[in-house]
Amino acid sequence: MSSFMQFTFTEPPPRPGGNAAWKIGAARWATATRPLVRTAIKNKAPIGQGRNAGKLKGSITQRTTSRAGSVVLQFGSPLPYVPFVVDGTRPHMIVPRNKRALAFTTAAAGQVFAKRVNHPGTRSNHFASRAVEPLLPELRDSFSTIMSGVFGGPQ
Repeated sequence: MSSFMQFTFTEPPPRPGGNAAWKIGAARWATATRPLVRTAIKNKAPIGQGRNAGKLKGSITQRTTSRAGSVVLQFGSPLPYVPFVVDGTRPHMIVPRNKRALAFTTAAAGQVFAKRVNHPGTRSNHFASRAVEPLLPELRDSFSTIMSGVFGGPQ
């Protein structure tokens, strides 16, 4: 999975013997918040055009890791082009690899053949950050609430 978004939430180290309780709380929080975050990211994912339209949106996955003191939520996609969507690209030349010419269709000219194309590059699209930014206060509050419940109130 290519990770394009990672959140780390921390609490003060649990009291002695509290590692198990901390991990239980972290697991509860991750289970409760993962669907909310994943849905928000999917809703902001670019759809694109052509035969692969919507593929990125459908490929978003998540992974959770936790240890005493922190829980990490990672969201990403196994698609190889995700870094180019998220980070953008610089202007570059496109040349055919296995054929003598490139073939593509444009609205203005229809089907076009070319030996090379000067691609202008693409802008970065930090869609996951835009999706999650409004959720951060709610995520922090739910984390604190769940951890307080696990440890029996504020520490």
